[in-house]
Amino acid sequence: MGAQQQGRRVTVLDVTEYAYHQDQVADEPTISRSFIHTMIQRSPWHAWAQHPRLNPEYVTPEGEAKFDLGTAAHALFLEGRDLVEVIFADDWKTKAAKEARDLARAHGRIPLLEDQYIRVLEMLTALDAQMPDGFFQGEKEVTVVWRDRDVLCRARPDSYDSDLGIIDDYKTTSKSAEPAAWSKSMLSGGFDLQAAFYMRATGATPFRFLVQETFEPYAVQTFELAPDALALANRKIDWALDTWKACVEADHWPGYPSRTAFVTLPPWAEQQWFDREARDAA
Repeated sequence: MGAQQQGRRVTVLDVTEYAYHQDQVADEPTISRSFIHTMIQRSPWHAWAQHPRLNPEYVTPEGEAKFDLGTAAHALFLEGRDLVEVIFADDWKTKAAKEARDLARAHGRIPLLEDQYIRVLEMLTALDAQMPDGFFQGEKEVTVVWRDRDVLCRARPDSYDSDLGIIDDYKTTSKSAEPAAWSKSMLSGGFDLQAAFYMRATGATPFRFLVQETFEPYAVQTFELAPDALALANRKIDWALDTWKACVEADHWPGYPSRTAFVTLPPWAEQQWFDREARDAA
């Protein structure tokens, strides 16, 4: 494994995507952004269960069809690799189509129906026309390993320009890339954690998201974290790293609290019902 020491971080240049996701980057298990998100959204036990180095019974999950469109666009755009296996069927309902889909995945290919593949090509054409100047000029998908709060961490930026200190990340969404709407997707997906975590890894400023919708006209919007969002993300990361370290040392990964939890109303729920009562009374 070729690596270059850079102060407290090591940039690993020859790690495949498979090796990265199997955590084959160091002698000890590492934490990535996805495990930080799992710990925050669920529990340390869930993170342990999903970790290929910690859980002895871990099984690599099968790909999910809902991500195939974005995965194909990502591979074509960033790596120039056409990993798509076009399945000539109207949908996935027939036995033959399902068997062809599963066979493609078993061979490391991305199964798409013909009309889905056409959409991916249309997306990339639209992306090329809307690409902002200066984006994605760095090295593609390098793996960075570093130690933070005495925890070994890993990250794999889509594009990292070490000279300019810029990270660019390509996201696709089947919802909306309108700023107010995508901010909700960003938080629910843990992408705020990704930006803060990767900036900690490399010292890069800024971390720029390029988000593209997967439906016509395949619109593109760019984003950066505001200072308050970045500060909160870093607080969450600090908690997750400290918790991870304690769990590793104690070999204890707690799940949900054993006590009964009380469900509280979100701010809008009560007012929504009061408005209903007022309408009925009128």
